[in-house]
Amino acid sequence: MRRSFGIVLWILLGALASAVGIGVVLHASNTDRKQLTRELDVAKTQVATLQAQQSSLTQESNQRVADAAQQVADLQRQLQTVSALQSRFKTATRLVAPTPAQLRRWSEFASVAMGVSLRVPPGMQTQSSDDGLFVSIKRLVKGTPIEEQWFAFAPYRQEREQDIRSRLTNVTDVSYALGTRLLTGVRGTLLDGSQTLYLLSVQENASTTHLLWGKTTDGVNERMILDTLATLSFR
Repeated sequence: MRRSFGIVLWILLGALASAVGIGVVLHASNTDRKQLTRELDVAKTQVATLQAQQSSLTQESNQRVADAAQQVADLQRQLQTVSALQSRFKTATRLVAPTPAQLRRWSEFASVAMGVSLRVPPGMQTQSSDDGLFVSIKRLVKGTPIEEQWFAFAPYRQEREQDIRSRLTNVTDVSYALGTRLLTGVRGTLLDGSQTLYLLSVQENASTTHLLWGKTTDGVNERMILDTLATLSFR
């Protein structure tokens, strides 16, 4: 009986030891699992961070490439424009100012804001402002004295250029060289057919800076318009 009890006791002690051992193993395994889970979460976070950094670097790199490509395209357009202007400048008619003797009675006026001055023949009315330079002549219309503007020089406005051009017929392209600037545009006839008008834009270094026009009228012929243009001085 005692022997049987001893055997049973040893079996129970063995089972208890086994259970304790299994518990220790399970506890250690659970601890390892939690540790691994934490490490996995850290690794996932690091991977996500690296992926975000890589994406950011890729976007930044792509943006730099796009910016560089746009800059190249802009420079190519500017180069084409400059090349075209140079070609037109070579073939443009060079404006030559009247001689000092001819200019002796001409008066000079300027627009400080635009940094430009102009000489005009005697007997003309002039107006200068931040908006431009304007020249008029007094003449009679059916016995009534009027003051008619025949020349204007102002900052470039595309809509203004289009508006004036829409009033012209028999249009031909013209180009004039004035110092380092190119005056390019058209010569045409106003719709009523009685006056010739020059419409020119001033271009320098691939930029269009000013718009000017001059028209014939009583006391103003085409030669006078071109001579007046030739006295333009940029400061």
